[in-house]
Amino acid sequence: MTASKNHKTLDVTIGGIRFVATLPTAKTDTSAVEMRHMRAWERWIVETICERGSPSAEGFRFLRQRSGLKAAEVAALLGVREETISRWENGKSEVSAATWDIAIAMANDRVHGRTDTIDRLRRRQKAWMTAPKRVEMPAVRA
Repeated sequence: MTASKNHKTLDVTIGGIRFVATLPTAKTDTSAVEMRHMRAWERWIVETICERGSPSAEGFRFLRQRSGLKAAEVAALLGVREETISRWENGKSEVSAATWDIAIAMANDRVHGRTDTIDRLRRRQKAWMTAPKRVEMPAVRA
């Protein structure tokens, strides 16, 4: 990250993709980028990962964080243990394509002011917890 008097250059690599942007600094604090520009930067990164990113530890962590969820919350929504989230985020286990797609959907929703995917997962989680343990098929008439 470099800075000039009125701009700061941000440079980060996530999942093998290098993201670089020069953003205006806040008028009151030239060491900080204005919040609206930071949100746009993060939205751009999420959108780029959604379009071009492949599953990676740092990508999954970035998407989870941008979803606004803690690891324990994501674990509960996905029906996995919190340790699994940790292994994914630390590169000890690979993130499946299906899980990657869910992480993308959650982060993309959040940066666009929506919670559709998270809401759908919460409804599904609630249904799992209240589902009967035994279901009988109605009698079949001959």
